[in-house]
Amino acid sequence: MKDPTVNSKATVPGSTEKHQGPFMLFKTYLSQRFSIVTFGSLALYLVLFTKTNLRFQPSDAVSFIIVLLFLLAMRLYDDLQNARYDQHKPNRIYTDPATSKSLYGFFAATASLALALLTFIDLRSSATLLLFLLVNHVLYLLLVNRSAWRYYLPLLKYPLIAGLVANGWSTATLALFLAFLTFDLIDDKDFPLPRWSKILSSLMAFMLLLPSASQSHYVYIGLLAIIATGSALSRVPYSGYLFLSFLLLARLIDPLYDF
Repeated sequence: MKDPTVNSKATVPGSTEKHQGPFMLFKTYLSQRFSIVTFGSLALYLVLFTKTNLRFQPSDAVSFIIVLLFLLAMRLYDDLQNARYDQHKPNRIYTDPATSKSLYGFFAATASLALALLTFIDLRSSATLLLFLLVNHVLYLLLVNRSAWRYYLPLLKYPLIAGLVANGWSTATLALFLAFLTFDLIDDKDFPLPRWSKILSSLMAFMLLLPSASQSHYVYIGLLAIIATGSALSRVPYSGYLFLSFLLLARLIDPLYDF
């Protein structure tokens, strides 16, 4: 997902980071590429998306931490794999080869911590995450140099982590791939699909919610789908976030009625 937070003051990779220690490099990376507000909200969104009721337990807090660590690990990994394409962009500390070596270490640390925490919840989920990291790495090695694929690969992480947190996948968790595809179509002008594709991806995302929803709520979900698709087509500020909010509301319509 395209980062909406970009520092206004540009820095030239390699100009100052070679004088910084590893932790200062990591701190600089976080300030440039990992807004805790944005990604904390995203982690909360994904945890809420997996809820089948609105009763919260301590395990939900653990799930939130796991998701946040996973998002950080995948943000690091995707940036490092795309460093060659981002050389011309400002505030990209990871494009410096010397810096990238340190950041790979932080990727390994955050991914390992997420795996360790997930092990306490479910050993099979931890093994599945490890398998995903390995398969994802192979996919990046094979496909990242093909410009179109590097836009799609980062989207795989959303249904993956949602399914792990929910301890199972459904059509609703698979809808997250289409949801964030729609978000990128709204937010990223360079995404290699025509703009009208967001109509199809938006409606399909809502359709995938139907099998896990009560039939009595299909009308509400349909109305929300129309409103959300309209917001995706509009040029109002933050229309991508509006779309995701409507999708979450449709996903939680059953728990809200049972609350």
